[in-house]
Amino acid sequence: MEEKKKLKKVLIIKLGAIGDVIHSTMLAQSIKRADPNCIVHFMTSDFITPLLENNPDIDKVIWFTGHRANDYPYLIFKGLSLMFQRYDAVFPLSNSIRNYIMMFFMFPKQIIRRNKNRVHAVDCFYNTAVDNFGEIEKPKSLRIFVKDELKNKIQEQFKNYPRPWIIFNPGGANDLDRQGRIWEDNYWKELGNSIVNEYGGTIFICGSNKEIELHKQYEAIKNSVILTGKMELIESTALYALSDLFISGDTGPLHIASALDIKVLAILGSMAAETVKPYCIQSYVAEPNIECKGCGQKVCKLLEEGEKVTPCMKSIHPEDILKIIKDNNLL
Repeated sequence: MEEKKKLKKVLIIKLGAIGDVIHSTMLAQSIKRADPNCIVHFMTSDFITPLLENNPDIDKVIWFTGHRANDYPYLIFKGLSLMFQRYDAVFPLSNSIRNYIMMFFMFPKQIIRRNKNRVHAVDCFYNTAVDNFGEIEKPKSLRIFVKDELKNKIQEQFKNYPRPWIIFNPGGANDLDRQGRIWEDNYWKELGNSIVNEYGGTIFICGSNKEIELHKQYEAIKNSVILTGKMELIESTALYALSDLFISGDTGPLHIASALDIKVLAILGSMAAETVKPYCIQSYVAEPNIECKGCGQKVCKLLEEGEKVTPCMKSIHPEDILKIIKDNNLL
């Protein structure tokens, strides 16, 4: 069999979403494990780039202006601007037309599509590296690096709030088109108050600008601080890194937290835990007690009209989360 040529310089393209980008850093990490001298560039959407900029597995992060994703002159310009990088290979990690327009003008020596054999979502990226670099010891966790200066700033900002610090990421606004990922609002409130009664501390509520109004209701949680829409993504990431426990449904921030070497507890419904659970050493999962759990469907056949919380997510109760916390000494 013909020996594959050594790849000296590669570009990974993954423009979004946040969780997918975090998962795909497994490819960069695996490449560097196989060949520390290989130069790895990574192109992603502008709002995600701060999460990758301090990653030692990535030699250069290339900014892609997200709102111009369908602007064909911009895509051509972006491709031409990278032509002189002379990449040995480009890894387009999604089959979008925009990726292929840019690559057409880059003239890479190879275009390498990702391996699709997987159990967990990161497996296909690890397997892609193995396919092209040979056997590699599989990393045990993903990695995001936050500068100490930023963590110190966040620590100072919240220094008067009692420990432990627990992050709630309830989601909501971005999950309505993917049913089975939203937990009951009252469950979040009950869980938060139970945690504070049992352990003290502070509950930080985090989320996007779209969830500001939705998350105001969580002021009903004792010792809660509503940060939804008030922090930049990298600032929220620094707060996650300083927290004692992060609790979330299947959202981008869940996977950010999984790359920070902290305790992460995922509440999963329609998505199979084997494919989306936090990929980290300190990972814990609450799953439904219902036969159709992990169906993977975006639309729930059992959801009544006007409802947003699916039966699978309703079957996970606050006491189930508390039991996981107590049984594993998470606080």
